[in-house]
Amino acid sequence: MIDTKILLYTLPLVPLVLYFCYVQFWAMRVSSEAHKKTTSQTADEIAKKLLDTAGVQHVIIEKGENFSENIYDPAEKKIFLSPNIFGKKDVSSVGIAAHAVGHAILDSRNNSMLKIRKLTVPIYTILYWSVFCVIPIGVIMGSIPTIIVGYVLTVGAIILNSFHSAIHSQVNKTAEEQLQTVGLLEEAGGKELRKMLKAISLQG
Repeated sequence: MIDTKILLYTLPLVPLVLYFCYVQFWAMRVSSEAHKKTTSQTADEIAKKLLDTAGVQHVIIEKGENFSENIYDPAEKKIFLSPNIFGKKDVSSVGIAAHAVGHAILDSRNNSMLKIRKLTVPIYTILYWSVFCVIPIGVIMGSIPTIIVGYVLTVGAIILNSFHSAIHSQVNKTAEEQLQTVGLLEEAGGKELRKMLKAISLQG
């Protein structure tokens, strides 16, 4: 049986878990609502138009093979859109494509924050998954020092996540500006598209 004192050390995790669940649920709901609205152009067509308007003609848009692959690769200067996004006209797909374009545009401007993010992503990934391993192990072992280490890792993950979210907000602002410039922001759903971009940044 787990010691009561050990359980007390895990109480601070409750609000964090609840917040995490809320963000995931909200993002899924936003994506579901955005998926119901459509535009006159496909996500990849809009992405190409945004790049051209921003003067970023060297970036190529390709259809990815992985269904979870919606990224901008700064090394290859390519935007990969998954099969369920490429060629689709729903606002959810447009939001994901526009976010990737935002990354490409900031990269073309040699944005320093984006370069720092690239270096911190592997660290964040390790911290994120360590949290889900270290604290449960500490609870099972009845080891308070292990739980404390888990909390230190949690703080590190929260700090990096906040940093990444700030960068994503900058990426989204860039994407919105380009959508506004080409007159596609309102056509692409306006309010729904903004919420979709925010959902992406919170999950980043």
